[in-house]
Amino acid sequence: PVVVTRGDEVGAMLSNLEALRGKLRRELVTYQTALEHTRGADARKASFLNAVSHELRTPLNAVGGFAQLLLEGHDGQLSEPQVEDVELIRDGGRQLLELINDILDMSMIESGELRLSFASTDIAELVRGVVKIHQPLVDEKRVQLQAEIGPNLPPVVCDARRLRQILTNLVSNAIKFTADDGIVDIRVRNDDRLGAVITVGDTGIGIHKDDQELVFQRFYRTDTAQSMAIPGTGLGLSIVAGIVDAHGGTIAVDSTPGEGTTFTVSLPVVA
Repeated sequence: PVVVTRGDEVGAMLSNLEALRGKLRRELVTYQTALEHTRGADARKASFLNAVSHELRTPLNAVGGFAQLLLEGHDGQLSEPQVEDVELIRDGGRQLLELINDILDMSMIESGELRLSFASTDIAELVRGVVKIHQPLVDEKRVQLQAEIGPNLPPVVCDARRLRQILTNLVSNAIKFTADDGIVDIRVRNDDRLGAVITVGDTGIGIHKDDQELVFQRFYRTDTAQSMAIPGTGLGLSIVAGIVDAHGGTIAVDSTPGEGTTFTVSLPVVA
């Protein structure tokens, strides 16, 4: 601390500066204390969510597994009403498991705990795998799922599991919001400026202009009658945006109500 011994204007100025320095010092201590408490709270929240998610995942996986065994007739054939009941149990368990995974991912993204394993990845092969997984779902809805992969795609430095999660989320959303006989289109190309560019488009219900600026916020859902009739938590696109950002990429949406929606993801490629 500065000890002021002068009684003139300079001394008064020094006194004011010393008072300001003392105030700033106290505010800094308060800020540092609050920051430590916040970090501690975030760490406890992350630990709690990890523990709870693990404890919930195990029985939910068991419920789903045993339900599937019953449906496959391992313990004898079920009657039609029993099949419907067990399918409800299985599907309800899947929805709960998806919700738990979404909440855990969102928590990791917000707390900076999301861990990525970067490696050179063949994005074309990854896209083909996502299409194959979703084919039974589009066949059930009579939705056409098509993929167009550009030539000479360079490898992408990414976490392959998380990139698959991005594509799965976008494709699943596109299928959900596209009526029977619609089209879901995946395209992959290389751009010298943007890197690897992936677009997932559909001919679904579309998103209003005002909502397009908000769809990447957590828990946000458009309030149209059509969209509210489709189940969802409003976390999926927020998680996608967080994972894309962690990769150093970008994501954008373009949509026309009643005509469809296109999401565009750009990711860096190997130099």
